Amino acid sequence: MTPEALAAEVMRRAVAQGVSLSGLVVEERAGAAYLRARYDRDVVPGADGMPEGFPGWAQGRQAEFAAGRVLAGSTLISLGFPPELARGADRAPVWPEGARGAITHTRDEVAVLVAAGARRIGLDRQPVAAGRSLDALRAEVLSAGDRSALEAVPGGEGVAETAGFSAKETLFKALYPEVGRMFGFAAARVVSAGPDRVTLVLTESLADGLAEGAAFDVSLSVEAGVVETWMVAEAV
Repeated sequence: MTPEALAAEVMRRAVAQGVSLSGLVVEERAGAAYLRARYDRDVVPGADGMPEGFPGWAQGRQAEFAAGRVLAGSTLISLGFPPELARGADRAPVWPEGARGAITHTRDEVAVLVAAGARRIGLDRQPVAAGRSLDALRAEVLSAGDRSALEAVPGGEGVAETAGFSAKETLFKALYPEVGRMFGFAAARVVSAGPDRVTLVLTESLADGLAEGAAFDVSLSVEAGVVETWMVAEAV
């Protein structure tokens, strides 16, 4: 499916679901399809195909969830998969067999990264932290070693810390399907960083093929006060 056809499918599904999207971006990243769009939190989407209890969710949560499912379902269709995306008991999306992906939301944007095959895929977007949020990252998420390595990330106050947090979130999403359980921020440490990447190393063995010392490069960008990190890697 061409990018133009994929964009058209997104808008068709958005209208059908009652989701208001704008500013759609369609890209290819390391063999994966990347889509991002703004969504309107004030528009209540339809409940068809949504999880049990969806009508009782807060309106903003309904809007962001439905927007993510529209982008993910459209991308799955473009790759030859059915568009339905189940929700596991842990609330994580259950991708169709043969596909992997990740979904991320900010208050007004949603993005997905999806590919076919055995891939480790992670994606995260975060507004640059400030105030108490920044204090929490420094105290609860990032070690002294992490913060030292992140000093190489350029930008104003909070950019480096947000990049480290986001990179750990991206790595968690990429590895969770193999690990199958929660693991904390201390399970990976930042060993180096730069304007467009963060490299993390596992501090403990998480699963077969994910031994202590395994290293992962996470791509990084910062635009309009939002930090984005992502990774696409072949699974062992």
